[in-house]
Amino acid sequence: MTDPDSFVQPHYRVKDLAAMWGLSPAAIRRLFRNQPGVLRYGRPKKGHQREYVSIRIPQSVAQRVYRACVVPDLGQPRMP
Repeated sequence: MTDPDSFVQPHYRVKDLAAMWGLSPAAIRRLFRNQPGVLRYGRPKKGHQREYVSIRIPQSVAQRVYRACVVPDLGQPRMP
């Protein structure tokens, strides 16, 4: 189930998130390939032609994936 407010929240392009997170567009596509809530649109595959699909990633989905990927305290010095 997607967030009912996803219509009004910002949506990111692959290249925008890639720049913000310092990753390649291919890495962003892999991260969001099977995520619920991501908008997918394009041209379906016809015969031998390649399928073209564009995606837009709602802010809430990007935040969820980011939180899942962040490892707390990794490389951070411990404070006494």
